[in-house]
Amino acid sequence: MCRPLLSAALLGSSLLSISAQADTPSENDLPDVHFSAEFFVDGVAYEATQDLKVQDSLGIYNVHGSHEHEGEDGHSHGGGFDTGLNLNNAEAAFGVLAPGWLDGRMNLSMTSDGLELEEAWLRTQFLPGGLQLKAGKMLSDIGSLNNKHPHAWDFVDQALPYQMLLGGSLSGTGLQAVWKAPTSLDLRLGVEALTGDNDGIAAYVGDTASATSGRAIHYADKDNWPNVWTAFAKIGGEIAPDHHLKGGVSWVKSDLHQELHTYHPGINDAEHGLQGEASMWGLDAAYHYESGAEHGLGDIQLLGEYWMQNKDMSLVYHELKPALIGQPRDLSVDAFTLQALYGVFPRWQIGLRYDRAGTTHEASRAAASVGPTNTSAFDPLDRISGVLTWKINANNQLRFQLSNVSGTFAETLASGGKDQAVQRNYNEFFLQYQFNFGTLAQQHQH
Repeated sequence: MCRPLLSAALLGSSLLSISAQADTPSENDLPDVHFSAEFFVDGVAYEATQDLKVQDSLGIYNVHGSHEHEGEDGHSHGGGFDTGLNLNNAEAAFGVLAPGWLDGRMNLSMTSDGLELEEAWLRTQFLPGGLQLKAGKMLSDIGSLNNKHPHAWDFVDQALPYQMLLGGSLSGTGLQAVWKAPTSLDLRLGVEALTGDNDGIAAYVGDTASATSGRAIHYADKDNWPNVWTAFAKIGGEIAPDHHLKGGVSWVKSDLHQELHTYHPGINDAEHGLQGEASMWGLDAAYHYESGAEHGLGDIQLLGEYWMQNKDMSLVYHELKPALIGQPRDLSVDAFTLQALYGVFPRWQIGLRYDRAGTTHEASRAAASVGPTNTSAFDPLDRISGVLTWKINANNQLRFQLSNVSGTFAETLASGGKDQAVQRNYNEFFLQYQFNFGTLAQQHQH
């Protein structure tokens, strides 16, 4: 907690100093420097027909069970609301802009988990040839939804590809380089070198002890920086008056990913530990029609995104079969989301989203030289959501969402017996209120 708060304090004082200097005439005729601040409060009333959460579905996100580890990924923006009232997010966003020189951002977020420094970075604007460099703590620019903060989402919760495969989003501290092509189209190529501790792609367990036997489990140490690499290409533009289309391809690679699998019915018959490499690739596309009518009436937005994740790992511990240590395990799972939004009235928007995790979902032992060589397949998780958003004004928004979830969950069916894997279908109800104020507030209402 100390390092993020210290970084926030240093960057905050720097931004305030720059802002103060911007009001002072410069003898060297330096460019104007602009400072901005915006604050968000996001509350959610939540109810469900069963006491289940998508993060608890078997075989996808929680296949490795819960474990404590040090890292930089902070709290998850994936979802997981409690019944009743929730403080989803209270966020302060600060920006600095020196046109032609630098721009920067700092985001502080407060949830029930505490205070977190989400982003704190500076980016160049003075390099030639369309090149930009960004340094600091940042949300990765992979995909189309990863770099959006919760107040900018179109639904109350995050889409399943991020919620289940990345625990909400991919972030880290490091460097980003982006090249913008000198064309009429918005063509950008980027790479990132980050250090982070993301549960889905770069989890770090470290040396620990078995929850059942108490025996020591030894994992490799992770590199300080970088341990996550990304690359992306994005292209977009106006295909006709008021019609905009964009698309992208992304890739993520982690040199070290560790998991501690606990007992789960239909998934794991014993506790065991894995470590190795993890990678992901994704495709995204979006279409936007601007009708030109008042307050978004008639506007149409379509978005689709697909991700495939692969983990090439080996066993470092097995509770019942120590002879399997060192044997390979190849884990694969994919996820996609499709969503559509329409401005049905001025300031009123309706939307529909369908997302799934686990159309492909398997654990392969084909390369094993000891023990079983079969491939295990697991059930997918499906969700369909409808949303109605009332953008009351530039600073207030009210949203109602209904979701239907279908997946496999663990239940104890007999007294004293082990959990069993059971297919469940349930509904979720969300009522969200968002309030924002500050110098950036008007920029978020389009």
